[in-house]
Amino acid sequence: MMISAAEVNKAAKTYLQRSGSVLRANDETKAKGGGNAAVSDRVDFSDRAQEMQKLKSMLSQIPDVRFDRINKIRVELEKGSYTIDSQAVAEQIVLRVMGDIFVG
Repeated sequence: MMISAAEVNKAAKTYLQRSGSVLRANDETKAKGGGNAAVSDRVDFSDRAQEMQKLKSMLSQIPDVRFDRINKIRVELEKGSYTIDSQAVAEQIVLRVMGDIFVG
């Protein structure tokens, strides 16, 4: 669907007219001593969005670098006892390539 400039201008004009009438109504209410008639916006997030935000917050607390694992490997390298399981590395390479092919 294509939206023309005329439609955008019409929507903007309508918005400005409505927001102006709300502001005038608030000014009139205040002038009559009606207190604070505040105009506010409200956003409600779904349960799933709130859960996602909570998970994002929890993940941000996990360090990007696993220093415990790095230190373990460093010690094994210094001792000369670090070994690489070439079969496991090859399997992971194949799985990731296949995943890229099928997932896209």
